[in-house]
Amino acid sequence: MKFNHFKITSISRRAIFYACIISTWFIIVLSGCTPIDSDDPQSMLNNQNRASEIIEAIEAYHADHKQYPESLHELTTYNYISEIPRTEAGATFEYKVYPLGDPVDKYILLFYTGTNSSCAFAPYIDRWDCGYFDH
Repeated sequence: MKFNHFKITSISRRAIFYACIISTWFIIVLSGCTPIDSDDPQSMLNNQNRASEIIEAIEAYHADHKQYPESLHELTTYNYISEIPRTEAGATFEYKVYPLGDPVDKYILLFYTGTNSSCAFAPYIDRWDCGYFDH
């Protein structure tokens, strides 16, 4: 029997990225969490800057362990960061890591910016993606 292998294109990577964001939103909405940060552009930029310390710690952990941490707590446990920063409003950053062998082999770090909006960072596209979603 012959198997057809497929190549992951930038379009399918983008689809995987958005599917991951939507599934994360779905889990958080079901858990009763609500966004509390402002969707003001300056506030979003400030939160992205706060998250840069987390991203640097995640990447340092990855360089040493050849895998991403299962949770942000591991970054403090192994002294990659003294404490996990919070958003301007005091909310926690959400983090989702994907298992080795997953087409993405990365993680998503996100924060909520208002009632129906969020910003997510995915290293495989190396940028923040901010936008609105419907409940």
